[in-house]
Order: sequence, then structure tokens, then C-alpha cells
Amino acid sequence: LTGMFGLEAPELDKDDPEYNVKWKPWDDRLAEQYCNVKKGITVAGLKRAAARLCMRHGVMCIALPVSDYAGDIVGWMFLRQNGEPFEQKGGNRPKAICKVRDKTNGAFVCDPAVMRELAEFDQEDRETVYWCEGAPDMLAGLSHKFDNEFWLITNCHGTNENGQ
Repeated sequence: LTGMFGLEAPELDKDDPEYNVKWKPWDDRLAEQYCNVKKGITVAGLKRAAARLCMRHGVMCIALPVSDYAGDIVGWMFLRQNGEPFEQKGGNRPKAICKVRDKTNGAFVCDPAVMRELAEFDQEDRETVYWCEGAPDMLAGLSHKFDNEFWLITNCHGTNENGQ
């Protein structure tokens, strides 16, 4: 919209999770390419996780929202759309890159609506929450039909992060 009205989009700080991200319309065919590499994950599972498509630093990515305890989006986990690890300086090849705003209180990879729903329940009334060992496990779980009696979430850094 900014281009239509001759306005410029505000410049984002390099530490902002959306820095150098260009959002793209959802395309099931592009998402299916990721699913073909990551067996057990379906387009429906990506949609249930509120995934989005984007270009980040010139690389097509699937972006998963990172939510705080209140269900506000505080960052994004980026997965290469072709399922390959990212190339980074120093030979590091991470499978995912997670960017979260500074001073975030809790960061969970899941549909923000899940965190908002969980926040409304008392501890005793909460349904079962499954903490997965990373985004692929969560996405695979969301790809299978179940009756929504439980939620699937994960943390930003999978097995490299304490789930407390």
C-alpha cells in the first residue's frame, strides 16, 4: 500500500525479526515443495501453524510465527522453502533461523491463537499441551488429523533450548 500512495515504508532496525523480509502471498505449490522434502509434513499442517511465505535475504522461506505468553507475535522462525539448511559464514548450516524481538517474555513457535487460547484457561482446566522437539516435529504433528483436544508448540531453538 505504501507504494500506491507514494509513501515509504518505515525502515526496520537490523535487529527487527522482519528486517529484510518481503512477505509473499501463500502458494500451496511452494509449500508442497517443502513438504516433499520434509516427509510427514503437509500443507494443511503448515497452515495450522499459521505459516507464511517470504523472501529473506533473497532466499524463499516458510516463516512460522513466534508468540509470547499473551499470543502476540514477537518474532519469526525461518525455514528454507526447499528444506535445505541455510548457508552462513564460518561453515555453520542451521536448519532454521529464529529471530525474536529483544526483551521478549517467552517465545513459542506456534499459531498465536494457541497461546491466546492457553492464556484464557486456568492451570487445572488446561487441555494437554505437547511440547515438540523442534519445528519439524510440531509441523508433522499438526499435519495429522486429530480432534483438537490438545495443542502442539515448540521453542525457537528446538533441542538446543530448555523448554521451561
